[in-house]
Amino acid sequence: ADQGLLYHWTKYVKKSVSLITPGQVENWGTTACPKRGVLCKEETLTGVLEPYSCSHKEKKERAPYCDFFHFTGDRKPWWSNQTLLEGDLSKQVTKDGHGYHKLTFRQQWYWHLKQALKEIGVQHQVLALGFIGREDRPPVGRASGLGQMYRYILGKQNFARSNNVTY
Repeated sequence: ADQGLLYHWTKYVKKSVSLITPGQVENWGTTACPKRGVLCKEETLTGVLEPYSCSHKEKKERAPYCDFFHFTGDRKPWWSNQTLLEGDLSKQVTKDGHGYHKLTFRQQWYWHLKQALKEIGVQHQVLALGFIGREDRPPVGRASGLGQMYRYILGKQNFARSNNVTY
């Protein structure tokens, strides 16, 4: 998802958005503003997410930042070698969950995926998910390079010219 586009759409088009910042939630809208239809900050709530935090008491970040981990680049679990993730879990975590706290965030994600599949009765399909793994990455990468973008734009331009299409 394009976070910038979502932010723009909710704040400036819909004119109703809640922004989570460290330790507080800002609610933006048009109902409490002196000028009708003008966007303004309606309220700032402090500590409202703390009671719902699932993290332990010794946390470095405030809720909700302590309750999730942002996987970036090639550290995404679905870019991992699934066989290695499976092996790591079987070595470190018992069936009742003991050893979970020693897992990396990527391993915890995989453990939760397996638990969710188990809850809906399709745990046998975890190996059929088709994790990509390091050796099976697409030859052109996960994101287009400048050369690929140039060729795409040039191709679109040529198509438009030959079909009398304007954008």
